[in-house]
Amino acid sequence: MSVNILIADEHTLIRRGIFSIINTLSASAINGETLNVIGDTDSPAGLVNLLSHNTVNILFSVLP
Repeated sequence: MSVNILIADEHTLIRRGIFSIINTLSASAINGETLNVIGDTDSPAGLVNLLSHNTVNILFSVLP
């Protein structure tokens, strides 16, 4: 099964760090699950756009 993840934070460093952690976890294939980062954004408008076009299982968001 694939788990779709969306990252939303105004800081590029945070988004890239979370992306890196997810890629590391995905390489270890936890319980046969595939972790798939479908995108990242730094704005609420971008978040709404990505959510309207994708099915998301996990949302990492620190947007105001």
